[in-house]
Amino acid sequence: MCQDVVIDCAGAAMGGAARFLKELDAWIGEGTNGPKIIGRDQSLSPSWLVKRERHICDSAQRIALNNVSFILGRGPRTVLLRNALHFATAGELAGLGYDLPPAIKVQIPIVRAAVRRADTVVVPCTAMADRVARFVPKVAERIVVRPHPVASRPWAGFGVSGKELLMPILNAPYKNLEFHLANVLEASQEATLDRVYVTAEATEFSGQLRSDPRVEFVGQLSASDLDRYWQLCRAIYFPTQLESFGYPLAEARANGRRVVALNTSQNREIAGSALAAFELDDRDSLAAAIDDAMGVTRSPDRETFDPNSYFSWLTGGGAHEK
Repeated sequence: MCQDVVIDCAGAAMGGAARFLKELDAWIGEGTNGPKIIGRDQSLSPSWLVKRERHICDSAQRIALNNVSFILGRGPRTVLLRNALHFATAGELAGLGYDLPPAIKVQIPIVRAAVRRADTVVVPCTAMADRVARFVPKVAERIVVRPHPVASRPWAGFGVSGKELLMPILNAPYKNLEFHLANVLEASQEATLDRVYVTAEATEFSGQLRSDPRVEFVGQLSASDLDRYWQLCRAIYFPTQLESFGYPLAEARANGRRVVALNTSQNREIAGSALAAFELDDRDSLAAAIDDAMGVTRSPDRETFDPNSYFSWLTGGGAHEK
């Protein structure tokens, strides 16, 4: 029997990819006539890319959630591009002091070549659309901007009494977390910020930061454990400069939390009124953003990132309507 819609989720082991898959599984679990999911517990290896093409009905709608479009088949092909490093400019990388690792350098030509075979290219924000169009102009008219799905949590909109800040970022060299953590501690006063929870290990940071009494390193957390910190904290600190989306921006907006982040068009697009913006390398601006986030609340936005709307569109053929 031919499955109408097949979704490849290979490589969704952590970070934003795992977060996206969690939303998809929750949507399917609500009793929808869901698509066939392949690639669970698979790495996105060359052997998998070949294998996945051979085991799908020729007419099926194919959706790749992992940056590499399907190549074969008569059915419509959709790819979700979600890694900014595949489309980062040399200037951006130089500004971050970051040299791409060998694995990413190998992936880039594969991702850019495969996207040419996609009928629809889904990206989570306008900045990512611009990146893709810059490097692969042939697909510019096939690009659709659709923010990632984020369901509001049961506690969305509930107030908190303390002045805690959550920094929910997987550490990576290009994210410069040590620099950003030092900045937020120096910019804030004890009267305006009680504690910063960091989802990394203390050993990843310098001794001065490890010994600061306002910092608690909680390590990489399960989704349920991380959810408890979201409930506890008044605001989120998300200062990174290179992202394809930025889940904490959307999660803050969906759940009635403020998010302290850079004043960029991408962050304004995703976070909306939840954003407490600051300028890069401007300590006074960061201090003002922290005060704003701690003092002014926002209501949850339950519509913009609605998973039901997103997945119904993605799997129901809406992604291919021109």
